[in-house]
Amino acid sequence: MLRMWTSICGNKKAIEQLKIIYKKKELIGISDTLKNDIINEINEQNIELLRKKKREKEMERKKDKSFILNLLTKIDEPKENEKDNKYELEKKGKKIKRLIKINKKKKKKKKMHLLTSSRKVCTFAIICIY
Repeated sequence: MLRMWTSICGNKKAIEQLKIIYKKKELIGISDTLKNDIINEINEQNIELLRKKKREKEMERKKDKSFILNLLTKIDEPKENEKDNKYELEKKGKKIKRLIKINKKKKKKKKMHLLTSSRKVCTFAIICIY
């Protein structure tokens, strides 16, 4: 009030102070509109972020559901896999048994060959001696 009263009376300093005050108010008014614009932009960005978060949550829920379903189906699958594994092990076991038999036969043949070759040497030695 005193500033206005002194400015009305013709005090130059008071008039300048009033001008400064009005300029500040205009700047404040401009800054208020800027603030409102900024707030609106932030709200729009927040809305977009909220939508993204909702999508992410939905995706996580879907992943969780699919993970649970996969776990449930994987519990049933090992039974089938165990049967397949047993069948494969039986096949491998049969192959191993065959290989063992073949190796035994080869060893017998080698022994027989050694025996026959040693007989030949012996007979050769006997023939040479006589």
